[in-house]
Amino acid sequence: MNSYLLGFHSLEKRYWVSFIVVSVTVLLGIVIRKKTQKTEETIVVKYQDERLRFVFRQPRLSKVSYLNLLQRVCKAFGVVPEKVYLEFDGKELQDVSLAQQYIRDGSVLHLKPHPLSPASQQIEAYKADLQKNVLPLVQQFCSSPPSDAQAVQDEHVRLTETLLGRMIRLDAIDVQDEPDTRLKRKETVRWTQGFFQELDITKSNSLKGLK
Repeated sequence: MNSYLLGFHSLEKRYWVSFIVVSVTVLLGIVIRKKTQKTEETIVVKYQDERLRFVFRQPRLSKVSYLNLLQRVCKAFGVVPEKVYLEFDGKELQDVSLAQQYIRDGSVLHLKPHPLSPASQQIEAYKADLQKNVLPLVQQFCSSPPSDAQAVQDEHVRLTETLLGRMIRLDAIDVQDEPDTRLKRKETVRWTQGFFQELDITKSNSLKGLK
């Protein structure tokens, strides 16, 4: 009888030890999970049709500077920081702490491009005009040139003069104080020159074939 009681007490003791161990493990898991939740903050950034989630543990979101956040966001979206800015609640974020601008866990920000300068707008308008009104004629000439030598010469001259007229407008755009826009205009000039080359090659090949 005594041995039976001793065995029972031994089993009971092991049961309580196991129960305590399991309980402590569960409680520790809950505490750790809650601690993780408290130290993890997230924001969402939207850019065009994309939406990315950014997680902050250390440093906390309130300790992150605007420039650091912008660089991290731009790297994720693959854009240049100088070309864009972050907006929250309809306002452009400034280079002060995020906490001062009411950015907190769960905030949704928007990444937007800086508005184009008047010179950049003129360059974009030039490209749009060329693509709509001139390039279709160039492509038609290059893909299906006239079967008459004189017609080839005349059409080549007409399209070349049209492109030259457009380039004079491009050259007149004032980009003196805008290095980025000056580079953009230079690239646009190079882009346009490619169509002159296409016209010359088509003319040369067509005239050879008509001899």
